[in-house]
Amino acid sequence: MKNVILILSMLIATALTAKAQTWDGTTATGYDGGDGTAESPYLIANGQQLAKLAEDMLAITDFSKGKYFKLTADILMNEGVFEAIVPSTRQDQEDLPKDNDLSMFRETPNIGSYDSDDSYVAFQGTFDGDGHRIIGLLSKLYSGKTFDGLFRVLENATVKNLGISDSYLLSNAYAGALAGRVIDSNIVNCYVERSYIEGGGSRNAALIGQCLGHSQMVNCYADATVFGKNDMGGLIGRIGNGRENSCVVDNCFAYVNIREKRRNNGAISSECGLGSTVRNCYYCKLGETQGAIWKDYLYGTVENTKELSAEAFAADGLLADLNSRSQQLAGAARWKSGERHPQLDYSQFTEDTQGISVLYNDVTPGTRTYLLNGMAAGTANAHGVYIIRTTSSNGKSTVKKVIR
Repeated sequence: MKNVILILSMLIATALTAKAQTWDGTTATGYDGGDGTAESPYLIANGQQLAKLAEDMLAITDFSKGKYFKLTADILMNEGVFEAIVPSTRQDQEDLPKDNDLSMFRETPNIGSYDSDDSYVAFQGTFDGDGHRIIGLLSKLYSGKTFDGLFRVLENATVKNLGISDSYLLSNAYAGALAGRVIDSNIVNCYVERSYIEGGGSRNAALIGQCLGHSQMVNCYADATVFGKNDMGGLIGRIGNGRENSCVVDNCFAYVNIREKRRNNGAISSECGLGSTVRNCYYCKLGETQGAIWKDYLYGTVENTKELSAEAFAADGLLADLNSRSQQLAGAARWKSGERHPQLDYSQFTEDTQGISVLYNDVTPGTRTYLLNGMAAGTANAHGVYIIRTTSSNGKSTVKKVIR
């Protein structure tokens, strides 16, 4: 048994020292594999390959249309952006982040472009984060430009299972960490944390700037700070555009600190357009947050959407409600406990189990399989390091072998 513990300790130490490399500002010549099909998506493993996607989007007409992309690891674009923007010693955040010196960071490329409603390049494929994060986005499109985000515009697209953290966006209006504008697209199991989105205009929000058409946002959340002139949203800057839309926001929450020069804002969105629906959502009034949807721009439907205290966000009741609803939504991940609020649990979507597994065969028939993170390993697809412990009929335990 001591040998098992020793081996485990060594493997854990090795795993913990592994760290994503910060993006060096260059662009890769190829992806990490795949051909862009559903069966073999283009694989993105680092910042250079993410930059290649941004480059290919602008260089090749309709490059992303019908294509599939998948992250294979967390992507570290910049390190320490959020700490530089909002230092822990400045809790009231009285100074605008744009006054800070950000010269030590690299501006990260946007995926797609937007010049006008008649001239833009939209991502039109499927982007699967596979439970990974993109860390340290830094985008400054302040000079009169709008629709800022990792993706400038999504159209007939799907983005799922993706987190964005420790990031900063500065745009005139319609900025969101994930996307500036979303048209007829699906956003599923996505989130933003520890990020700051701001601008001198309106409709900025933590995750999405604007949703249009038949777009759906399901099982998503935002934990960030948003600043702007007016009409701010916590989760989405604007749902619809004053005309009839049929967007749906379901089983999401906003834990967003909203700061603005005026007081017309909404934790979920500043506006819910005619024909659109917000349902089964939750929000906390942080900063200057007023309510779920700004009262003068509520044209659509809001159902079963509740304000909760910070204490309630950390309690088990919200976790149970989110999980109950997620079971009724196609493709929705389950939720797990977090320090301040529930977090998305992507383990159910893991196709190939990666990491360290302990397989234990006891004296009774059958095999019990464990992962160090508590998730059961699927022995048919699992890859990584296995420590096989067997127990003989006399009760003596031995390490049989280690498989890499």
